[in-house]
Amino acid sequence: MRTLLIFLLLAFGAGVWGYTLTPEQIAQWKEAAENGNASAQFNLGQMYDNGEGVTEDDREAVKWYRMAAEQGEATMNRTAAQQSLGDAYDKGNGVNQNLIQAYVWYNMAAANGHEGAKKAKTALVEEMTNEQITKSPHPTRGPQAA
Repeated sequence: MRTLLIFLLLAFGAGVWGYTLTPEQIAQWKEAAENGNASAQFNLGQMYDNGEGVTEDDREAVKWYRMAAEQGEATMNRTAAQQSLGDAYDKGNGVNQNLIQAYVWYNMAAANGHEGAKKAKTALVEEMTNEQITKSPHPTRGPQAA
């Protein structure tokens, strides 16, 4: 409960007032993320993706997005992490560009109701061949590690 309260206070403050997180606050988020908190995992992914409070590191962002995306229940942070992984594979940020993997992650997020992922998937399909789309696993089976 203490971790959740700290996380909510940090997330609300950082998001609304735009202040820079201290190293101690980042360490608390990292601890919560390492203990399986999907919100903390997603937010660390965002921090590394955008270089907010940490050095920008696309590979580290993908690591945290993946942890949040693979959580069991369909939460807002889980689907946002799936969308972010789709973006990473679509653009080749932190991973090798792979349109099939991008499609899979967008498809999973879209299946969980993420509107941005639905749009991204539609746009991506225009770039893909039918063979690439056919190779994409069904969203309930999940993506292959790449």
